[in-house]
Amino acid sequence: LNYTPFGIRLSPVLIVLSVFTISLALGAYVRRSMIPEEDRFRVEIGRLFKSIKESFNQLK
Repeated sequence: LNYTPFGIRLSPVLIVLSVFTISLALGAYVRRSMIPEEDRFRVEIGRLFKSIKESFNQLK
């Protein structure tokens, strides 16, 4: 990739990718905050762990 006249350095690539990722995350946060709380997608981890625990208890 260093065949370009200015070269490609790691720092600018990392900065651009970081800014892009952070801006998309902020945009997702803003869009999610506009949805009513009862309509938002959420993962119920407690229920997931409970079902996994029950499935392991059935193997005994």
